[in-house]
Amino acid sequence: MKKMDEEDRKQKPPKMEYFNIYLFPVGYFRFPEKSTDKVYEILRIKDDQLKKHFDQLFTFIIPVANIYYPEITREGPLDGKLADKGLENWKNIYRVRKAFYENKFYRDDSIA
Repeated sequence: MKKMDEEDRKQKPPKMEYFNIYLFPVGYFRFPEKSTDKVYEILRIKDDQLKKHFDQLFTFIIPVANIYYPEITREGPLDGKLADKGLENWKNIYRVRKAFYENKFYRDDSIA
């Protein structure tokens, strides 16, 4: 994950409209507005109402997805680090982080 972070820091922000999301506990990321469906797929957001909720939040705040959970069912940090139950959670965090990296949805440290 450190190598992906280093590569992300070298990237220039895209010359397009993009949204931001906070992947708890990893950090802030940006992605093209047109890629929300891919983000929902990566985060395993299946509920249409939750997708609409995220869509609304993207327009005026930076929503939070707690990626300790293998499927996002609510926006927010929820149980925070208490959701960390061990290796399985960290496998999911790595899966999400890698998918964001492979889709060129880069970390954005300028937000923090």
